[in-house]
Amino acid sequence: MARRKSVTAKPAGKKPAKTKSKKVDLSKLNKANQTAIMRELRPVAKQINAMIEQSTKADTRSFDLRLSAAVTLATARKTCTKGKVNFKAWSEANITIGYKEVKRLALVGESDNPQLALEDMRASTARRVAAHKERSTTPAATTSAPRVTHATEPKKSAYVAALDHAQSLNEDEQIKIAGELAAGVGLVTATKDRLPFEATVEMAHTMLKRISPGERRKVLRWLTELVEEDAAAAGIEAATGDNIERPAFLDRGVVKKPAKKRATAMRKAAKRKTK
Repeated sequence: MARRKSVTAKPAGKKPAKTKSKKVDLSKLNKANQTAIMRELRPVAKQINAMIEQSTKADTRSFDLRLSAAVTLATARKTCTKGKVNFKAWSEANITIGYKEVKRLALVGESDNPQLALEDMRASTARRVAAHKERSTTPAATTSAPRVTHATEPKKSAYVAALDHAQSLNEDEQIKIAGELAAGVGLVTATKDRLPFEATVEMAHTMLKRISPGERRKVLRWLTELVEEDAAAAGIEAATGDNIERPAFLDRGVVKKPAKKRATAMRKAAKRKTK
């Protein structure tokens, strides 16, 4: 018989360990990238500064040097954008001219025809300079006079403003306005020379109500004498004594006790006297 081979069970093997992928620090990568871009742009900045400086000295090559600086700045701007570097911060730190001029030159270099764009820019600059010189050389007589500031007057109230306006009118207009305003609140107006008859009577009536009956009788006698004097001056016989009608309102305020109450009061007074 054939002999069987013994088979031994192999222990289950462990699964191979997974290799962990290292996390990439993007901030460090970007920083390293920006550092490399800055290193790359360092000689470019020196070249641009040299061209700009020479363009201010050389009259014949000034335009060509400016044009070359504009094209180089446009390239540097693209490099900054690609490497996520702030172009403004880089130019302010490395270029000798202001950022406003840097930006204008970079736009010239990025245009389809940099030479024509630079010519237009130079012409525009020349026009601005000429206009500025013309303004500065204008004779002093044609310049505008200096502005004089005056102290502001205090604001008038509505009453003061209305009073000032009324005083600017003539006398007839003032009387008309005063009459309309007085009628609106139930008053009567009068001129200095003469009071209206109705207003005079109403005022006399009001004053007579405020005095005692005895004083009213005095006023009545005075009025009687005044009427008699006016009649004598006019040659008319005036009514005297009881012929003058006595106004009923003169007796207002006099309270007469009834006869029965008066008699009772008189008896009580007599008893007190006898005691």
